[in-house]
Amino acid sequence: MNPLRLHLAHTGETATAFAERIDLSPSYLSRLMSGEREADASVIARIMKATDGAVTPDAWVEWWQARAAA
Repeated sequence: MNPLRLHLAHTGETATAFAERIDLSPSYLSRLMSGEREADASVIARIMKATDGAVTPDAWVEWWQARAAA
């Protein structure tokens, strides 16, 4: 499962609220979390900062690679 989706489930924050907090559209964040779109480094950095380091670039890349290999 996407590391951000796991984090949001743990914290109870909605994806819509999180997207607004990091200045992304909710639909774009949804596409990122589903693997439909690939996140660039600046988006991953915003996610890491907004989650206080709970979602790291390494975790995101590992998820992306595992998803692509499946």
